[in-house]
Amino acid sequence: MPLIALIFYNIFFPIFFISYLPVFIAKLVKRGDFKEDFWERFGFFSASKKKQLKSLQNPIWIHAVSVGETITALSFLREWSKQEPDLKFVLSTTTSTGQKIARKQSPKNVISIYCPIDFFISVWSTFNTVKPKMLIIFEVEIWPNLVALAAWRKIKLALVNCRMSDKSAQGYAKHRWFFNYIFSRFSLICTQTEEDTCRIKSVIGDQPYIKACNTMKFDQVTDSQSDNIRAPLNTVFPDKNRLIFIAASTHPGEEVIMVKAFKSLIVDFPSLNFILAPRHAERTYEVEKILKKEDMDYILLTELKESLKNGNSAVSRETINKGRTKEKVLLVNTTGDLMGLFAASDIVFIGKSLCGIKGGHNIIEPAIFGKPVIFGSNMDNFRQVVKIFKDNKAAVEVKNEQDFCRTLRRLLSDPAERKNLSRISRDVVEKNRGAINKTIELLRENNV
Repeated sequence: MPLIALIFYNIFFPIFFISYLPVFIAKLVKRGDFKEDFWERFGFFSASKKKQLKSLQNPIWIHAVSVGETITALSFLREWSKQEPDLKFVLSTTTSTGQKIARKQSPKNVISIYCPIDFFISVWSTFNTVKPKMLIIFEVEIWPNLVALAAWRKIKLALVNCRMSDKSAQGYAKHRWFFNYIFSRFSLICTQTEEDTCRIKSVIGDQPYIKACNTMKFDQVTDSQSDNIRAPLNTVFPDKNRLIFIAASTHPGEEVIMVKAFKSLIVDFPSLNFILAPRHAERTYEVEKILKKEDMDYILLTELKESLKNGNSAVSRETINKGRTKEKVLLVNTTGDLMGLFAASDIVFIGKSLCGIKGGHNIIEPAIFGKPVIFGSNMDNFRQVVKIFKDNKAAVEVKNEQDFCRTLRRLLSDPAERKNLSRISRDVVEKNRGAINKTIELLRENNV
């Protein structure tokens, strides 16, 4: 039955993709990377990239989806490379934002590629070029051809840092007759929590190769390029006694709340500066409209970096600050700078969690730097992480806009509370480290 399903999948998936192609191309054009390595998505590589890939001997192919998974995967392979320096890696991503991070931050022993679209021919072509001894997939990026063809070619398969929502588990369980076959191709499945383990078992049953390892996000190391962001920040926010509030990974609706809150607080806290970092850089124009509507002066991070390119910070500061009002706002329209911005900030809000938007984003990243973290109550995708922080009183959950404004004002008014939250959040990170090493050890034990 699974074989028949795969045949039907390979018949109908191309039809579906062709109908979706205009949307796919529109998204690429909007993100500004329509042409860059476009054909890698179909298993075709440039001559130079193909030469690089073919020069590798039995590499380990690690697949991540977007920015968050890519950052975690980079921490994972850096640690593994430290333990086994002779290993070679291929790191694939699905999104262009993830690919930018991979290319910018990958060590020398890593070649970055786009993961092929799940056409049989595209996946087969990529396997012929990469020739991996192992395929490690982060979280739950399950593509039937990618998994089935790896298993058919006797390539070891592992699913790591796996988390599965209730909704996904129900979907997989409903079609257990097919997904049991796909998940059973893996030699090792490392989940983030015991709850994730139970959800996986609801699809494939109780298997000895399913292990709970905690989330690797606690093991994430600070980006070695993070310090590069300090020069731009010192230019745009020159006050030595400054306070910086960052609203990170925000989604539609949240930016309005953040901007209005900052506008009201700047009256009482004149040293307050504001960094607004939407989750998707392609929404920059949309967010600019909000700032303009609220009559807020701002500068784009790309403009700020461009002004500093020649290293003349004095001239740049004069140019940047010319005609500025008391509203001090930096709008982030880049990819890969968030960790550095967290390090330089004093209070952090994590988006996709307020005003009815559900899912949440990673609150561990700012906690790595010991920052006070605020988040909304809709953190469904990070329930276990949120529980750890709430149990330790290491972050603050807010229920609505009014609660957020009160909380932010309280933290700005109380340096002692900020300091205490900073200490506890960092302690929580330290106490929960170890998932990367545990996963590496399990990979070795299982000869994956």
